[in-house]
Amino acid sequence: MVLEGKTAFLENTKISEDYFNDHFIFQCARIETIENISYPFKNVLYKYNIKDYSIIISLYTTSNEELVLGSAKSYYGGLHEIKSVISKEEAMAKLTSCLSSKPNRAELQLYGNEFTLLGTANDLLGRINLETGECKKSPLR
Repeated sequence: MVLEGKTAFLENTKISEDYFNDHFIFQCARIETIENISYPFKNVLYKYNIKDYSIIISLYTTSNEELVLGSAKSYYGGLHEIKSVISKEEAMAKLTSCLSSKPNRAELQLYGNEFTLLGTANDLLGRINLETGECKKSPLR
């Protein structure tokens, strides 16, 4: 199941096997039965490390046949080999500036092709791209 998860991830992203081996650490694999799903639910977790940041990547089943990843393709399909990121301090300063105040909460997010610091304040959602430092914001409502 672990090899199946790694293979599916590599086939559905722009990540090379060398980059994967350098930046991803296996955490756990499990099979669960969920009440409304007629097949066992497979889940493999990896920790993705890039500079000072770590985020958990969850790969899960989409059918009863294989661990392929609705998750790899839909969530991580645009993911590429991130070479450099801004520091945590710079990211938080940019998020605070973007939202015009310190965020109520902030968390890392990996979606599509962006690795971001996501935060909320003053009815705004702010996103700092950790590769470029670019800020995007939108209303929460």
